[in-house]
Amino acid sequence: MAPRQLEDCLGLLSRDPALRPSQLRAALGQARRLWGSARALEPAQTLRLGRLATQLGARELRELLLPDWGALSALGELDGWSPEQMRAVASAFLRQRGASVRDLGLPELVALGHLLCGLPAAELRGLDSWELSKAAPFLGLLSLRCTEQQAEVLAAHLTAGAAFGPAAAWGPEVFAEVGTLAAGLPDIVLSALVPEQIWALTPRAIAAVPAPKFAVVFGPAQLSILSSAQAAAVTLGQRRRLGSAQREALASAQREGEAARDGRGRSGARPRSDFTLALLLCLPRCFL
Repeated sequence: MAPRQLEDCLGLLSRDPALRPSQLRAALGQARRLWGSARALEPAQTLRLGRLATQLGARELRELLLPDWGALSALGELDGWSPEQMRAVASAFLRQRGASVRDLGLPELVALGHLLCGLPAAELRGLDSWELSKAAPFLGLLSLRCTEQQAEVLAAHLTAGAAFGPAAAWGPEVFAEVGTLAAGLPDIVLSALVPEQIWALTPRAIAAVPAPKFAVVFGPAQLSILSSAQAAAVTLGQRRRLGSAQREALASAQREGEAARDGRGRSGARPRSDFTLALLLCLPRCFL
């Protein structure tokens, strides 16, 4: 196969979500034959790697050239990284920029995306709370693979006075804006949410709450008022931790939600997606 043909094929393979890890590794081998080692890659080639980059080792990832947040964003939008890989990319970006976590603004935080979880909790504490609050509508759309401690640090930033303030005072619009980042709120805060706040939790935020924590903070009363979409988002691991009363409340919420949806018919207006809602909510803040 001619180099140009091989390059075109790699471009298609790098965007195929159905490829298994073994297939991605095979395609990466062809990319190495065409472009050389990770150290030799130009930023434009890194952009073209796509999902193939998730098969690079931590050492190779530390050698990637990431001169700006644009190059980083191609990697940050990918899921499936290991903690070691995320740490390698995030640290390489900061090292090449000569920056610290405190220097990260809206563009860099959004570009990091899933790779934000590559920063240790101790370093995440140094984030600028205001900048994180502006990035929250974008980061909150992701199913971040942060540890529980990392998630708690991120949520603590959002409850700071420079961000959204105490979570107990958050209206539904704030819960919708922060999305999955709400999963890091303390147990006592989540267990005290009023119905309007619970209904504003996105399904992804529900699924992101660690299973042991989920069983503690959501009692039968809270579970019974979930929407069918929220109830359906509860993971198998979370369900296994629930008591019998909690499981029955969850099943009831799902049945009632489905019945209400069927009663309204399927020809009604299509609801806004989480992404659309987040954009509408964040636009006034993102450009301040």
